Amino acid sequence: MDPEPTAVIDAVEPPPLRPLGDGLKGVGRVVSGTMGLGELASWLSRQLSGPAASHDVTDRHRELARSASSETVTPELLALPGDRTTQPVATYLEADERPEFLLHGSRLLISDADDELARKHPTLMLVVLVTDRRVVFVVGGRLADDCLEVPLSTVTDAYVDEADPQRHLVVSADREGEPMTFFADLTMEPQAEAVLEAAEFIGARE
Repeated sequence: MDPEPTAVIDAVEPPPLRPLGDGLKGVGRVVSGTMGLGELASWLSRQLSGPAASHDVTDRHRELARSASSETVTPELLALPGDRTTQPVATYLEADERPEFLLHGSRLLISDADDELARKHPTLMLVVLVTDRRVVFVVGGRLADDCLEVPLSTVTDAYVDEADPQRHLVVSADREGEPMTFFADLTMEPQAEAVLEAAEFIGARE
């Protein structure tokens, strides 16, 4: 059975990868050996990403968490790479932007004005970052994240669609005359009440 499609549009350009070079010498030897596909993918990821970056919780992260509308925003979730993103979520905040909700999910579907599904995306790793000015859908990948932003000024509707056992945050927006609707599967988010509060927060700023 084919997996359910996911989709992205207007992806923000991810941080550039280190140029391919000496770090990939010997790939042919590794491929021809006994390394499995999973091990090979992990090895390639390490070669491309270079030395692991150091991430620390700073006073800025603590202040952002204190000022957030929801306890879903913590200094650690902002500052450290999680199990669903390659980069720390704070990486995607603008200098004067304030996070309000930080929700974890799986699938992201996007439809256009004709209820047609937009482009597919192969990952099931999703973080929804709601700030004082945007909704940012961070779709995690093995080497980089894709970010899709919806300015709150473009939102036309926001609500939670619950059909046991699933829970979706639905955000509709009009991007320069092009209506789009985002369906974020947040069933796995442990703070269900926070999903409802996030929808109210987004909708109140239409």
